[in-house]
Amino acid sequence: MNYIYIFGWLRGGLLQSPFLWEWITAIAVSNEKGEDVQIIAKEGDPAPGGGVFRIFPNFTTPYAYEGSVSFPASAGTGNGIYQWQSGEGLSLVLNSGTTRPEGGVFNGLHNFQDLKDGDTHYFLAFSNASAIYGKRGDTVELVVSSQIPIPKGEGNFLRFSQPSVRNKRLVFKGARDTSPTSPVEIGIYLENAGRLDRIVDLNTNFGENSPPVDFRLSNGSAWIDDSTIGFTAIFADHSAAVYRAGIQELPSKLEAEFTYIFPCAGRFTLPSRIGYRYELLRSTQLIPSNEIVVLAVEGTGGNIQLEFDDRESSDRLAFFRVREMGLLSP
Repeated sequence: MNYIYIFGWLRGGLLQSPFLWEWITAIAVSNEKGEDVQIIAKEGDPAPGGGVFRIFPNFTTPYAYEGSVSFPASAGTGNGIYQWQSGEGLSLVLNSGTTRPEGGVFNGLHNFQDLKDGDTHYFLAFSNASAIYGKRGDTVELVVSSQIPIPKGEGNFLRFSQPSVRNKRLVFKGARDTSPTSPVEIGIYLENAGRLDRIVDLNTNFGENSPPVDFRLSNGSAWIDDSTIGFTAIFADHSAAVYRAGIQELPSKLEAEFTYIFPCAGRFTLPSRIGYRYELLRSTQLIPSNEIVVLAVEGTGGNIQLEFDDRESSDRLAFFRVREMGLLSP
């Protein structure tokens, strides 16, 4: 059975909608018809992992997924994420004492935001949402953090918000404030199997509209289907519009055929995807910092060819490879 969650004030045994300035004091579930309302956690109840429930923050919301509801809460042992599963009851997903993969614990955390996809929980965490983590079983992994360079941008991410996940593919809003040497960065990004791509950012051309100044994703529910997300773009003239962006499947590796034309000259032939760019890279040391882009071709949906001719080079050795770059447009 699929469940929906309900949250609000518990007054005289009745669950009521809270005002914006009121704390949530209870969380309940119901079936899709609004029947059989069941309170699963309320202020003062014993919390799994120790302590009692004290606060259910009203700046985040519970997340319902295939018969389970996960939610952030504060208990005597600190802040945490809890899960209610039909037929199993409440359990602790993680809390402020859980070990972080980069060392230390999630101590002093004030911004848990939980999503679930399959058997994995994804959550915003640590000091003003400066990282997104995934937890599967007892293993916590760092997905994206403020130490990661912004795709097709300048500098590293500072904060994350509005995440949504589907089939292990995570979309989120990422941002970095302006600095004396770099402009502000705001965009929507896709994390898929360890790869990070830009979907849109402040440099995206939206045609006749004025330049974008911000973006919005529906928190936890940006995916329209398995290959499409929806988002809102806000423009400099204070107008806004809703867009869809197609997300294509990511191949595990590029399959290419290589043909020698002459000694020190050759051709890569490989299938391409519409909306992606393919770069031919040259290096002499097999390290990324030594690579230069020799040629760039946009994907057509069919086979493409990238050729090089290095016969006039004085280098003793040279290495060539093809790189598929991220989404070019929504």
